Amino acid sequence: MTDIQMHDVELKDDMKNVPLNENIEVTSDEQTDTPSTPAPSHRWRNRIITTLKFLSGPLLAFPFMFDILEPGKIEVSRCAAVTIWMGMWWLLEPVPLACTCLLPTVLFPLTGLLSASDVSSAYFGDLTFLFIGSYVMAIALEKWELHKRFALIVLRGIGTKPKVILFGFMLLSWFISQWLSNSAAAAMLLPMAVAIIASIQQNPQQASPINEPLASDPFAKSILLGIAYSCSIGGFATLTGTGTNLMLAAQFKMLFPEGDGVLTYVRWYLFNAPLSLLMLFVLYIYFILLFLRGYNFRSTSQPVSDVVVMKEIPELENKDTETDISVVVDPVDLTTEQSVVENENEQIRTGEESNDKQQASAPSDLIKEMFKREYINLGPWKQEHVIISMLFVLMALLWITRELPISMEQGSEDHPVGWPFLIFWVKNSRKHYVSDGTVAIFIAAMLFILPAGRGGRSRLMDWPTVHDKMPWSVILLLGSGFALSKAFAASEFADFVARVVGEKGGQLHPYILLIILCFAVSVLTEFTSNVTTNSILMPVIATLSVSPSVRQNPLLFMVPTTISCSLAFMTPIGTPPNALAYASGHIRMRDMVITGILLNAIGVLFTCCYTFALGGPILGIRLGEMPSWANTTSTI
Repeated sequence: MTDIQMHDVELKDDMKNVPLNENIEVTSDEQTDTPSTPAPSHRWRNRIITTLKFLSGPLLAFPFMFDILEPGKIEVSRCAAVTIWMGMWWLLEPVPLACTCLLPTVLFPLTGLLSASDVSSAYFGDLTFLFIGSYVMAIALEKWELHKRFALIVLRGIGTKPKVILFGFMLLSWFISQWLSNSAAAAMLLPMAVAIIASIQQNPQQASPINEPLASDPFAKSILLGIAYSCSIGGFATLTGTGTNLMLAAQFKMLFPEGDGVLTYVRWYLFNAPLSLLMLFVLYIYFILLFLRGYNFRSTSQPVSDVVVMKEIPELENKDTETDISVVVDPVDLTTEQSVVENENEQIRTGEESNDKQQASAPSDLIKEMFKREYINLGPWKQEHVIISMLFVLMALLWITRELPISMEQGSEDHPVGWPFLIFWVKNSRKHYVSDGTVAIFIAAMLFILPAGRGGRSRLMDWPTVHDKMPWSVILLLGSGFALSKAFAASEFADFVARVVGEKGGQLHPYILLIILCFAVSVLTEFTSNVTTNSILMPVIATLSVSPSVRQNPLLFMVPTTISCSLAFMTPIGTPPNALAYASGHIRMRDMVITGILLNAIGVLFTCCYTFALGGPILGIRLGEMPSWANTTSTI
């Protein structure tokens, strides 16, 4: 899951390289010349910048409060005004993100776009409870360190060659980010990678040139960027993997009410998981060619000591707001028993002074030792670990079997095939009573009910832990996106934008239009939050797809552009995993830009071609055909 990951990151690496010298003496004159507080000019400059950021939203929105976009429809202009206001505050952050997310509850009623009750209902829908339930499970996995336990089991068995280590970390990142937030998956695995890199760098006979700076080591680049990019790729594989997926599902349900059951958890996974896995292998091959051609570890006489033990990155609050990110590793002496097998008679006979012989060790031995000790430190499996693992598997099975992508005809209508069919049979109704959110909340409730340990005094999950770790600001961010979607439909602002874009885009082939949209979204999310970008664009893209000049299945444009929101590989602020990898100190901005620019293009082209090829069999996308559920929408 992860990852409900994203761009509000402050990187304070500029202080890392400041040398500290305790022997420097500061005279009294120097002390008096050094102010303890910022200079007045700096204070005034900061105040002016803060004020301009604060006023940017209202000032740019004010002209649109009048009827300037479409004569006779002032609601279109006012909806644009609120969107601009929120967009500027999301981008510049003069106020906390959560505060900006609450603006619709005030501005939409005051501008006459939506009633207060309509706006409020958008903040807690079915998809919001799906996010809450799945995140409670993610918190439980982290609380009992099951995610780390599973990761170390895999890492201990994958081998210790550079290419194998890279693949192991990428595969773990890809899989874990499907169920946890992308930032949580990266924060768990990056310290392990940093520890491996540091232990290898201590060996003078490694494959890299001697005394090569750590930032230029190809193995360090490949493994850190591989983890970051794999988390983003794995996040779009599941519906709950990242916030953009949930935003699409919720807005699709709101914009196309007749399409209930079209975009389910299992259908999303069947379409996106193969694409995600394919992109993971492409990423791995790309990194092998770019970084690890001819790279291999060599043996060294250095003993298995001074192994760098990993420490966790400070925990991230949520997918969208992370601050003061850093990766810390401390050297800890992990001295191993060394064999001292010498024949004293031979020493006397030769007259040579014997020294303790250190067992030769390769970097692979250091890595094996580190994984082994970290796993031992976790302790034995407990009853809580088994129960939570079973609940996790049960949740996945209930999601997969809730509504299989097949149907069973009964009379003139089709019945869905899945375990909720029993409920439909009891009610004698074909209405969809059970959703993916129902499953998520059920499993979350079981975590609060089932006891932890044999005493039964505590539970697997407690509310204070959920209260502290739940990303409430992300929940508000999702709600604000749903509110924007409602306002776009009610004010016909989405129709206006789709009509303007359709005048040019309607002349293009749908495939060309899709590639242009995906490239634009991929570049845009390098600098803006992917969830906020998705929340603004989805209603417009949905309306564009059903406009008279285009008339295509909305999923043809909505699904690939949502995936493209996760394909931000060029900048540290593109995604939280990117920021975490950059903050480790082993990646330069130039490395990320050069590596990511080609990956962005490859990712977009793969996504579009994959949609062209398999969109029909799985999602029912056929060029030039608009399904019946798209003929009646809330945007028209």
